[in-house]
Amino acid sequence: MPLSTIMKEVKINKLAGARNIDLIAEDVMLYGAKGININKEALLSLFKRISREVPSITFNHASFASVLPAKNIIRELTELSGHGADKPLFPQVGLESGSPRIMRKYMSGKSRPWRPEEWPQVVKEAMSIMNENYWYPCCTLIIGFPDETEDDIIRTLELVDDLRSMRAKA
Repeated sequence: MPLSTIMKEVKINKLAGARNIDLIAEDVMLYGAKGININKEALLSLFKRISREVPSITFNHASFASVLPAKNIIRELTELSGHGADKPLFPQVGLESGSPRIMRKYMSGKSRPWRPEEWPQVVKEAMSIMNENYWYPCCTLIIGFPDETEDDIIRTLELVDDLRSMRAKA
């Protein structure tokens, strides 16, 4: 959606008394992206423009795989959105499975630009970046895949345990 259209909506909501704009997107980090390549300039421009109009910006979805390549601007996005230690963000983020086999078979694009085998590490690194910047994701898990094995379940539990040992806030 063009920034001009978004800003018209922001101004309408502001006139109606809104002090927060909630960006609805499948992955807000992909705003202005070409495919899966993060467009940091477009993303910062979006947040800067909206932050001039309202004190708070929230968004419903992001992904671990898109946070990683944007790690250098996450702090700025947090500040522009009016959030921080006393006011964290809670985007929904799909963790889905800790099993690279399940990720490869059912969601091979979710880990891109990384390989499904790297998914657990992507999750842990992105979670660290998010938490350092007061993003506490509401993570989803999918269980009961038709061909899910005991090993797939163990891999997912291991990833959850790793996040717990990191004291991840999610």
